[in-house]
Amino acid sequence: MGLEEDADISTADSITFHPLDESLGDAVKTALANQPILQFISEKKISARQNYNAALSSFLPTIAAFGKYEMYPEYLSSIEPRWAVGIQMNLSIFNGFKDHLNLQNAKHIENEVMYLQADAKKKVELWVNKAFMEMGKSRNKYEKLDATVALAKENLRQNEKRFETGMGISLEVIDARLAYEKVELDRYASLYEYYKAAADLFLADGDPSLILKIWNNQE
Repeated sequence: MGLEEDADISTADSITFHPLDESLGDAVKTALANQPILQFISEKKISARQNYNAALSSFLPTIAAFGKYEMYPEYLSSIEPRWAVGIQMNLSIFNGFKDHLNLQNAKHIENEVMYLQADAKKKVELWVNKAFMEMGKSRNKYEKLDATVALAKENLRQNEKRFETGMGISLEVIDARLAYEKVELDRYASLYEYYKAAADLFLADGDPSLILKIWNNQE
């Protein structure tokens, strides 16, 4: 999860359902803004642009201006001026196409970083979409199993009453209890998949610690 070693993690003996109402569009925007991988590539893109500008500057002339004024002319010789201004320009005409090759390499690197950034954004969007869809699928399954759990529980209660009154047999009670426990396990399994997908979504969004706030019943 990318947490510190001394991070406080509270554990519990059961898990409860906490609905997450974030939309897919908001999740994608958050991921594109906060995903560390994309931030790292953005920094590389800036470095590539600076490298290209530095390579391009070799084709431009280097210009320097200077000026002076002597405050104490009595110390000057007869050939030294009291004031002087000037400008100097240095331009490389030909150096074996070395500057041109450096500029091409810098441009290729910049294009490579741009393609890498576009590919990374697509992969992050696919990551968010996959986690969001899996989370919604698990949530729907969990919510639909509520009615099934209620029916299985009622069936168990009726079979226990029938057995207590002598109208049923123990095997029916055992079957009803096993059916009830199976539905309960399926329900908890869907809840586990729901939180697993939520943790993956938060990881894509760049803040995996959010799952702990939900797990610990925090807002």
